[in-house]
Amino acid sequence: MPRNQEEREKFKADGIDLQRVYRTDDLVKGNDVSFAATGITSGDLLDGVQYFGWGARTSSLMMRSHSGTVPLYSGTS
Repeated sequence: MPRNQEEREKFKADGIDLQRVYRTDDLVKGNDVSFAATGITSGDLLDGVQYFGWGARTSSLMMRSHSGTVPLYSGTS
C-alpha cells in the first residue's frame, strides 16, 4: 500500500489499481519463471543476516519453474 499521497498518485499514473486483488497469473506471465529471495530478518522460510567478526552470512532461495529445482544457498561476505 502507498505510504503517502505522492505514492498513491504514482501508482495511479502507472495503472495500478489499489483495490484489485492481484493473482499469480496477473503478476507472472508465461511458464518459464524464476524467483529469488534473500533473508534479511529470520522467518519461517529463510534465516536472516548473521554477523560475525569476519563478515556476514546470508541465506537465499532460488526457484525455477522450468526445471522444478529449488536450491538453497548460504553465502558469506
